[in-house]
Amino acid sequence: MADILDAFGRELAQATLTGPRARESWKAVLSVLLGLTLAFLLFDTNDAYWAAFSAFMILKAGVAETITRGLYRVLGTFGGALTGFVIAGLLGNSASALLLAMMGVAFVSIFRFQTSKYSYAWMYFGLTGEIVLTITLGSPRVVTPWVATRVGEISAGVAACIFVSCMFSVLWPADTDESHAPPEPDRETLPLWRGLFDEEWLREHWLPLIHAARGAFSFAVLFFLWRLIELDDITDSATTSFMVLMLPGAPVRQGKNQALMERGMQRFVGCSLGGLFGIAALLSMGDHFRVWVLMLCIGVWIAAWVQNGKEGASYAGSQFALVLFVTLIQSNGPPSDLLPTWERFRGILIGMFVLGLVSAVWPLPAPESPGRKLPSH
Repeated sequence: MADILDAFGRELAQATLTGPRARESWKAVLSVLLGLTLAFLLFDTNDAYWAAFSAFMILKAGVAETITRGLYRVLGTFGGALTGFVIAGLLGNSASALLLAMMGVAFVSIFRFQTSKYSYAWMYFGLTGEIVLTITLGSPRVVTPWVATRVGEISAGVAACIFVSCMFSVLWPADTDESHAPPEPDRETLPLWRGLFDEEWLREHWLPLIHAARGAFSFAVLFFLWRLIELDDITDSATTSFMVLMLPGAPVRQGKNQALMERGMQRFVGCSLGGLFGIAALLSMGDHFRVWVLMLCIGVWIAAWVQNGKEGASYAGSQFALVLFVTLIQSNGPPSDLLPTWERFRGILIGMFVLGLVSAVWPLPAPESPGRKLPSH
């Protein structure tokens, strides 16, 4: 954890208000503000942070990549919401059936994230589907309005981000070599079913299959923990478990168990720092709308700067933004309740505990291990 905190600090020490990297932070600020404005105007909701986080997360230096990510996010969200909604309608009266559905959605989406060139869409397909199903477990009556509002808010955030990206491409063009993000891992271009379950296919996909199975098993552990200690809601814990499991294909195929814990620790550090910033902002702003907007802009700028950095804290930057939004965006003005921050942080801790337990009990085998070798015919 100290290494991640040091990396976060080094990123902040390099901060400047001008230059190619600062350009991306200013884009993020304007995208979030426009996304929130659209969400407040179009929807009657206290959870407009979905629009803010969508606008923040899909932003890339290039307009084409931003548009592509935006389309993938909308399609993945819509597909996951529809899938979760249908499953909830069919199985909503059976907790055991919902658990099996959660495990199935986790397995498919985590595996396809590892292997598909449409990994971004699969990530949000699984995330949205899992949220819908966990909400069904605790509050089935709110599923329908939740699905409709969330899809609308996310679409508003995506539209805002694309508009701002296009505007910046004209008014403040990007340098061609300014990308700070790591290169995307190689993904399959052939259909998944090509050679499905042949020996060669299994050899190639053995570790992603095990990783996806561990993800499904994590949801089973979360479910029984939810029942054991009588949690009100496991949505935040499920979200944490799912997003931490979204590792690039290379670490999984190389059997790097440490990568999972590193990602979990980055989530913990980013969420902790974002929560502390949000709480400090709440204590200082009172009910002043302008101060609220200013603190939100400062937080978004910091999160975007760190996310686009090279010091090793990029994922912590995105998680900083997520908890910042949850903390500061609770209504159409300055919030007054710290409970959402605490509930999310508690859910993150539970999700990380479950992932740590599952990883310890069921680690990924090394690629060279006998466990990966399949018997010859």
